[in-house]
Amino acid sequence: MRSIRKQQDKDRVFGFLKKYITLSMIVILLAISLVFFFMYRNLEISRITGTSIASLRQLSLSGDSLFDSIRKLSLQIYNDSEITSLVNDLTIDPASYLKSSSRLNSFAASTINIISIYVYCRQTDSFYTTINGTPRQSKNLFFDKDAIDFIDNAQNVRTMYPIPRKIKIFGAPDIPDNTLNAYTLVYYGMIEKNTGFFNRAIMVNVSEEWFKDSLELWSQEIEGDLCIVNEEGILVSSLYNGRFMESLHSSEFVDRILKAENKTGYFISNVSGVKSFVTYAYSDKLNWYFIRTIPFAAIYSNLERIALITGCLLLAYLLIGFFISYVITGKAKKSIDEIINRLKKEIQDNISDLEKLKEDFLFNCLHNGIQIFGEALKKEFEKYKIELSLNKTLVLIMLRIDNYNELRMKGKSFDIVLLKQAVAKMALEVFRDKYMTEVVDMKNDQIVVMLNNSCNTEGMNYSRLAETTGNLQEIVKRDIDISLSAAISSFNKTFKEFNLLYQEVRQASNYRVFYGHMSIICFDEIKMYKSEGFQYPSDKEKMLLDALMLGKIDCARKAFNDILNSASGYSYTVLNSLMLRLVSSISGIFEHIESNSFRTVNFKFDDFMSIINRCETLDEMKSSFYEMFDRVFSILKQRSSTKYVQLVSKAIEIINNDYANENLCLNYIAERLCLSPGYLGKLFKMHASKSIGDYINQVRVEKALDILVKTQRPINEVAQKVGFSSSNYFYPVFKKLIGVTPAEYRLNKKSLMAEKT
Repeated sequence: MRSIRKQQDKDRVFGFLKKYITLSMIVILLAISLVFFFMYRNLEISRITGTSIASLRQLSLSGDSLFDSIRKLSLQIYNDSEITSLVNDLTIDPASYLKSSSRLNSFAASTINIISIYVYCRQTDSFYTTINGTPRQSKNLFFDKDAIDFIDNAQNVRTMYPIPRKIKIFGAPDIPDNTLNAYTLVYYGMIEKNTGFFNRAIMVNVSEEWFKDSLELWSQEIEGDLCIVNEEGILVSSLYNGRFMESLHSSEFVDRILKAENKTGYFISNVSGVKSFVTYAYSDKLNWYFIRTIPFAAIYSNLERIALITGCLLLAYLLIGFFISYVITGKAKKSIDEIINRLKKEIQDNISDLEKLKEDFLFNCLHNGIQIFGEALKKEFEKYKIELSLNKTLVLIMLRIDNYNELRMKGKSFDIVLLKQAVAKMALEVFRDKYMTEVVDMKNDQIVVMLNNSCNTEGMNYSRLAETTGNLQEIVKRDIDISLSAAISSFNKTFKEFNLLYQEVRQASNYRVFYGHMSIICFDEIKMYKSEGFQYPSDKEKMLLDALMLGKIDCARKAFNDILNSASGYSYTVLNSLMLRLVSSISGIFEHIESNSFRTVNFKFDDFMSIINRCETLDEMKSSFYEMFDRVFSILKQRSSTKYVQLVSKAIEIINNDYANENLCLNYIAERLCLSPGYLGKLFKMHASKSIGDYINQVRVEKALDILVKTQRPINEVAQKVGFSSSNYFYPVFKKLIGVTPAEYRLNKKSLMAEKT
C-alpha cells in the first residue's frame, strides 16, 4: 500500500514537473518569439528608413552632379571668345555673325538635355538665342518674360542655381498647355566697376524631363514615391503625381519638413489619406528637399508573414513539448547550448552593426561636413567607438585603386568589395603602429585613411607619412596585386575643417593624371600648378583639325601632343577644360567631314568624353586619342578611293608650292592636272572637306602668320608676299580664319614673347 502511494506521489511529482516544464517552455518560447518579433519590426523600420534616407542623400548628390555639367557649360559659353564677339562687336560682319551663331548652336547641341541657350548683351539690350526663327531679339520684344525678369532683377536671382519654371514654346498659341517644364541656370559674370552693371548674361534652359528620368532610373529599386520641393514647398519635379511647380506647403507632411530643424529625418504622417513613413534629406547645394513616402502596408506586409510563421512555430513547439519534457535532462543541455550560441551570434551581429554605423557616420561627415561640434560630437565619437582625437591635428590620406575600371570589368562587384576590405584592413595594420587611425570606404576607387598622431603633433610630417604610405603600397602590391595611388592633405587642421581636408585630398588625388600610378601626392605640392593665365593654343588646334581633315594621322598626333604639352604646369581643372574643348572641336570637324564628303564616321564622341574622364594618366589620355584617330581614319580610309586621294594630294602640293602666285586658283590647278575645273572642285571638297579657294586662303594666311611674327614688314607687303592681290581682301580673310586682325595678332604674339623672356 505504501509502495503504491509512493508510486502515485512519484507520478504526481513527475506529472507536475512535466506540466511545469512544458508550460515554462511554452511561456519562454512565446516571450522570446514576441521579443524577436518586435526587434525584427524595429530593425525593419530602421532598415527601410535608413536605406531611404541614404538613397535620398545620394540622389541629392547625383542631382547636383547633373547640374554641374550645365554650370561648366555656362562658364565655357560665357568665356568663349566667339560668343563674346557675337554680343559685344556691334560692327561684326555677316560671316563672323553666322560663325558665332553656329558656335552658340554647337554648345546647345553638345548635350541633348538642353532646350535652348540665351545670351543677353546689355550694350545692345538684346537676346541672342539658339531658337530657330529668333537668333536675335530686342529685350522689349523677347517672348520669354521670365528671362527679361532675370535681367531686370538680377540682384534677386541666384546664379548657377537651377530655377524651375515653365517655358512657353516659341511661336505656339498663348495657352497653358503650350509650355515645357524646365530649369534655367543664369550666370552674369563679373560686375563692371564703372557702371555697376553686368556686361552680359548666359541663360541655359535644360529639360526637366531629363532630370526626372535620371532620378527615376537611380531610385527605381527603392520603395515609395519620390517628391522634390524647394524651401517654399513648391514642387520642382514632376515625379510626384506628374505635377510641376505646384505648391504642397499646405500638405501636412511637407509643412512638417519645412519647419524641421534637422536636414534629414523621418516621421509618420498621412499622405493623400494613406498612413505612411515619410523620409527626407536636404541638399545644401540645390536648396531642395528630397522626400520619399512609403505606405505602412509596404512595411507591415513582411511583419504579417513573420507573425504567421511565429504562430505556426509556437503551435509546433506545443505539440512536441510533452515529448521534450520526458527527455528533459538531455534536451536541457542542448537547449542551453543553443541559447548561448544564439546569444553569441547576436552579440557578434551587434558588433558588426556598430562597425557599419561608425563607417556610415564617418562617410556622411566626409561627404556632407560635420554638422555638430563640442560635447555632441564627442558623444557621437564615444557612441561609435571612433579611435580619433578631436583636439589633435588631423590628416587625411585618400587611397585610389589604380586601373580601377579595368579591375571592375574583370571581376564581379562582390570581388571588388572584398578587395577594398582587404586594402582597408592592411591600411589599419600599417598605420595603427604609429597613429590613431580610422579607415572609410568612400565607394568607387576611393578609400580614406584618417590619422591623429598617437604621441604629439610634432611627430606627424610629410616625410614620415609618405614613407608609411609607400610601405602600404608595397604590401598591397605584393599581397593582393593591386596598385594604389595616394593623396595626403595639409597638416595644420583639426576636425573643425574635416570636410575641407576631404576636399583637399579629393582635389590632390586628381593630380594622379600628372604623377602616374603608385604616386604619393601632397596637397601642398599641387599649389605650384597654375590655375590662371592659360591661353588656349588655337594655332595648334587649327593644325590638328587641318591634319584630321586631310587624313594626316602622324601630323594629327604631333599637333595633339603639342596641345597637351601646352597645359604643362597648369592645374587639373585647366587640363580638364582643355580636353572638353578639344573633344568638342574634333567632334565638330568630323561632323563637317560627314556633311561635306558624304562619308559616315559613325563615332560616338559623347561616349569618348566619358572614356577621357576615366583616364587615370596622361599616357592613357594620349592612347585614347590615338586609338580614336586610328579608328576614325580606318573608317574613312575604307570609304576613300586611292586614285582620288592622289589627285587631291597633287592639288594640295601645287597650292603649297605656288601659294605666292596671285594667279593661283581652281582653273590654274585644274589646267596643271589636266582636269575640268568643275570636276576637280567637287573632288577636292569631297576629300579635303573644303573648297580649293578656302584652302588657298588658309595656306596663305598660315604663311602670313610666320612673317608677321618674325619680321616688321608692313601688312600690305605681307599680303602681297603670300599671294593676295589686294590688302582689302587680305584683312577680312585673315580675321575670319584667325579671329583677330593682322595688327592685333602681331601685337598679341609680341606681348607673349616679351612675357616669356
